[in-house]
Amino acid sequence: MTNYRIQHLIAALVVILVCGYITWICFTAEPKGAYIFPRLISVVLSVFAIWNLVRAVAGWAKVGETLGGQETLNLIPGLVVSLIVMFFAATYLGFYTCAFITIFALSSIYDPADISNLGAWARRLVVSIASVVVLYVLFSLVLQVQTPTGILI
Repeated sequence: MTNYRIQHLIAALVVILVCGYITWICFTAEPKGAYIFPRLISVVLSVFAIWNLVRAVAGWAKVGETLGGQETLNLIPGLVVSLIVMFFAATYLGFYTCAFITIFALSSIYDPADISNLGAWARRLVVSIASVVVLYVLFSLVLQVQTPTGILI
């Protein structure tokens, strides 16, 4: 088995575990009525995760090069910010506030623009606000999904 397939297989297994956990939460959480949409999405994601695992095991996936050490290290700040803000702070600050912080932080971390470029900071701010507006319209108005509320929104 090549490094490409091993890396894809490990990623597929991690995705299966995460989807399984999310699906379990959606089907065991109360009140049941509040989790209809998340249940649907978790089942669809689980089906895709299973298909991805089958492709990884069978070798059907056409994967590119594996991530090297430096590429993997470059992903760590974004993962840490996402985990801390979205998973731990959402219940205290609220989903939309945390979404804004996460989007703004990630765009600041990974944007190749110079840190002193005011136009880049304005673009990050506009993209972050627009993204949260889209999330609000999608979740609160269209799908009527309950999101964590906290001190802010």
